[in-house]
Amino acid sequence: MSAVANPTPEAVLEVCVAGQLRAPAAVFYRAGHTVVRLIVAQRLQRHPEARHVYADFEYPGADNATHIAAVTRASEFQAGTETLLRGTGLVPSTLHGEPVLRLLDCSAFCRIERNPHPAIVPPGGNHVA
Repeated sequence: MSAVANPTPEAVLEVCVAGQLRAPAAVFYRAGHTVVRLIVAQRLQRHPEARHVYADFEYPGADNATHIAAVTRASEFQAGTETLLRGTGLVPSTLHGEPVLRLLDCSAFCRIERNPHPAIVPPGGNHVA
C-alpha cells in the first residue's frame, strides 16, 4: 500500500461560491488576527442537501488599523448582498447548531454587481458584416 502525497499548492483547485448573504458580515478576533465571517445561501435551495456556506476571511496584519479596515469593508456586506467567495474547498461543518458547508482557506470576497440596464444585443451578436 503506497502513501498518497499531498497536492502541491499549484495543484489545488480554487472554489467559488456565489449567493446572498444570510446576515451582515461579522468581524471578530481569532488568535490575534482580524476575521470577517460571511454566510451565504446556496442557490440550490430546493435541493434536500443544500446548506448555507460560511467563510472566514483572515485579514493580514494584527494592528488596530487592520481591524478598522475590516470593519469598514464588512459594513458594505449587509444581509441580502449578492456575494462571491473564493477558497480551496468545501467541507461539511456546523454553525450555531445548523449543518453548513465551510469554505476552506477563504482568499477573497467581493460584491456581485448587477447591471440594472444590460446592453441590448441584436440577434446574431454584435458582429458587423
